[in-house]
Amino acid sequence: MQRRDFLKLAAAPVATLGAVTHAQARAHVVVIGGGFGGATAAKYLREFSPNTKITLIEPNATFISCPLSNRVLHGGISLRELTRSYDGLVARHGIEWVRGLVDGVDTEKRIVSVGQTKIAYDRLIVSPGVEFVYDKLD
Repeated sequence: MQRRDFLKLAAAPVATLGAVTHAQARAHVVVIGGGFGGATAAKYLREFSPNTKITLIEPNATFISCPLSNRVLHGGISLRELTRSYDGLVARHGIEWVRGLVDGVDTEKRIVSVGQTKIAYDRLIVSPGVEFVYDKLD
């Protein structure tokens, strides 16, 4: 299965949000995490479902592509070339970006808490990435 086919298949439930939520002006998808998974999901959801409101929650101002960092080590490119701002998702794709850490998720009420801010959602994508806890490694 091609990546685009997979993403279209994954986005299919989101495409039906408009029919499911008649009482709302438009469906709202919240994406927690702006790494490879979260940012890609937000971008392609916008492409496949242009009427869906998409909110990306990410605490960092920039994303650094770690898989390509070996090229920095040998001097092929600079770290700046691997660094991307989330402003592009906002400007080019119309995605709302909330810069902060998620404090909690109420799945029954469908609300994500970011500090004092409460964000209601119709669908939620959780893509927080991986963080090593080095002191737990043997």
